[in-house]
Amino acid sequence: MMTTPLKEWSEDTILSMIKDRVQENLELDYKECAAIFPLTDKKKIEISKDVSAFANSAGGIIIYGVKENGHIPTEIDTGLNPNALSKERLEQIIN
Repeated sequence: MMTTPLKEWSEDTILSMIKDRVQENLELDYKECAAIFPLTDKKKIEISKDVSAFANSAGGIIIYGVKENGHIPTEIDTGLNPNALSKERLEQIIN
């Protein structure tokens, strides 16, 4: 698991995880942009399920916008404008 505090994460942090082949685990999940856009009712339900699964266990981090293969991150998925979905909107979906 990454030890970088969340408020200090950057694109470089993600690129380092890809370079170091940081594998998904019980506390880390990578999701491609297609998991969140276009935002449909089905995807809203999946987002809520993913967050709920972490909330009901030890917690964890979901990183949207990273492609993975066999639970290993392979690249940043450039199919999403990070400003297209605000933190507040994502919180509304989860709630």
